[in-house]
Amino acid sequence: LEAIGRAYGRQGYYARAVDNLKRALQLRQHSSQVDSAAQTTLLIELAKAQRSDGQLAAANTTLDAALQLLDRTEQQSGITRARLVAALGRLYLDQSDWRSAEKYLSESAALLRVSKDQEPFQLVEVLRDLSSAQLWKGNAVVAEKTIREAVAIARTRLPELHPSRILAEGVMAELLANSGHANEEAAALLEHVLQARRSLYGEVNSD
Repeated sequence: LEAIGRAYGRQGYYARAVDNLKRALQLRQHSSQVDSAAQTTLLIELAKAQRSDGQLAAANTTLDAALQLLDRTEQQSGITRARLVAALGRLYLDQSDWRSAEKYLSESAALLRVSKDQEPFQLVEVLRDLSSAQLWKGNAVVAEKTIREAVAIARTRLPELHPSRILAEGVMAELLANSGHANEEAAALLEHVLQARRSLYGEVNSD
């Protein structure tokens, strides 16, 4: 049910997503095996689907429940909590709550930096989203520093055509172009990103 709900959400069928995610949540809540981390993730997905479906009051109630459960994961492994707070930060990013998004994405990034279990792309993606939150908050200097860190990690630990690396470089190119103080670097990086996209996705999807 959870997988079906996620699939409906990706396809834009939010009411169906909400229905399936609610049923999945009920099954988890009545299970003899309590998994706070999995239940928190499910609540975050449900809140996202409810908000997309226009159920704002219900989404806020679900999000409150997720936050309460999140407090119980303090003793979870760093990578587990990092994934949870990243999901929560991205939900706030979708809601244009830049301050909350920055808070949780910053925590996720801090946990991933010291975790031995994280995959490099996870930290790169969290830093990319954190940079977006910081930029929307008006902290362009901090946002540039964050995305530069993401790109530096991507370039040393990910293949040249890894999607997470290409996305991070694209965000950095756009940020630099809009800043106006690194036009040559932005132009070179943008050309590199376009070539990488052509190689990975083909000419049609490169623009």
